[in-house]
Formats: sequence, C-alpha cells, structure tokens
Amino acid sequence: MRRTIVLPLLLLAAGAAGCADGASGLTEPVTEVVDAFDGEQFGFLTEVSTDPAGVVIDPATWVESDDEPNGYRIDDPGVAPVELAIADDAVIEVFTSTGDPATATNVTVAELADWLAGLSSPETEAAFNVVVVDGELIEMRFVYRP
Repeated sequence: MRRTIVLPLLLLAAGAAGCADGASGLTEPVTEVVDAFDGEQFGFLTEVSTDPAGVVIDPATWVESDDEPNGYRIDDPGVAPVELAIADDAVIEVFTSTGDPATATNVTVAELADWLAGLSSPETEAAFNVVVVDGELIEMRFVYRP
C-alpha cells in the first residue's frame, strides 16, 4: 500500500562553508508532500541496528524564525518514527567534536551506534539530514544546532 505523508524536505548544500570533505548543511527548509519517506528529510536519529544495518528516524520540521533565540525552531509534525534500512554504500557523517564542522567524519554503522550511545539526550541531540531512495537510507549527515 502506498502512503503519502507531509514531511519537511530539506535542501542539502554540498561543500557547506567550514565543513570537512564537502559536508552538507541545512540551507533552506521547505515543507512538501513526499511519497512515504523518500527524498531529503530532517529528523532525529533514535535507534541504530547493525545486523541488519538500519536506523529509526523521528521526522521533524526545521523552521527559521527571527522570534527564536537561535533563529530557528524545530517542530514535531506528528509523524511516527520511520525505520530505514541502510544501503551498503551509505555515507554517514557525524561531528567528532561538538559544534565543530571541521571534525565532520564519515563513520560505519557500528561507529554510528557507538556515537549515538555516547549522547546524553539523543532524542534532542542527534539531528540529521537524511537522503532516502526507495525506502533505503543512502546518506545521513549530522546537523549541529547551537
């Protein structure tokens, strides 16, 4: 059965300023109707499994706002978390030093699981831009939020 839900579509900018190895960064949030969870999305990583390789992403909406202390807010669109298989050649990127895009590093699924386990509040700290094609995660890049 095909389902259509409203989720945020994020435009990723390759080679964002200050990011190591051409890392992407959130540049412009747009809300658009997408088929299931395919496309470019924003959300929070809540679970990682290594066998089989997969993640659970809790979708969220990034809203730029001058009324907010940091110039943005994150809204919960009321969409259930989504389980995604991870492609064998997926690009997974995290910061090895909090808030420092120069430390953007590609990691394995097992390293991602360790990274997530090291966070004190993953449900609010593990923000990612993800790219999903045919229900499979092919790219995920950590989004630092001041």
